[in-house]
Amino acid sequence: SVSGRVRKQWYQRRVRVLFEESEEDAYKQIDCKQLFMSAGNDHETTHLGGLAEKVLGDKITIEEFPDMVHGWTMRADLSDTKNKRDVDRAVHLYLEFFKNNM
Repeated sequence: SVSGRVRKQWYQRRVRVLFEESEEDAYKQIDCKQLFMSAGNDHETTHLGGLAEKVLGDKITIEEFPDMVHGWTMRADLSDTKNKRDVDRAVHLYLEFFKNNM
């Protein structure tokens, strides 16, 4: 779709601006464990089977939240049961991640 191509181009430009290199090269420089909590509309490279997982291998844990949109952990309306469910799950996941990896 056009919007998908535009979003992908924006994402690729953002990675180049932030890292001045390709997204793959940026991932290759990561030397510590990562936890990605991908929203349904996050770029495909951050989801299971995406580029991040292919490059980082066992250095990455990816948890998908298909009902959420980018930025949900900080902006979610917790009166919505799906949002509350996924925010609670995310908090649990990142506390466990920090406990096990820091």
